[in-house]
Amino acid sequence: MAKTARTYRLSDAALEAVAQRDRAKYPAANDFVEARILEAEKEKKEDEVLRKISGIEKNLERVLGFLAGKKEEGTIHREPPLPDGFYEEKL
Repeated sequence: MAKTARTYRLSDAALEAVAQRDRAKYPAANDFVEARILEAEKEKKEDEVLRKISGIEKNLERVLGFLAGKKEEGTIHREPPLPDGFYEEKL
């Protein structure tokens, strides 16, 4: 990937974070800043996926609760009905 030179003004706290970076992992400050920006984008996408999964789980819980209520009322059956002429003995 091609690199473009830019100049940014950073707060003292941001500059301190750059200065305290793991120099073995990020020998150049540019590497550290670029990695942190790209990680932030990845985390944003991961958070969005987790929110969607959470919504799906909530919907599934509502559906299962609804089905459990219908089963208690006897209006749905988990097992398919037996064909005509067959019966099931209750033990």
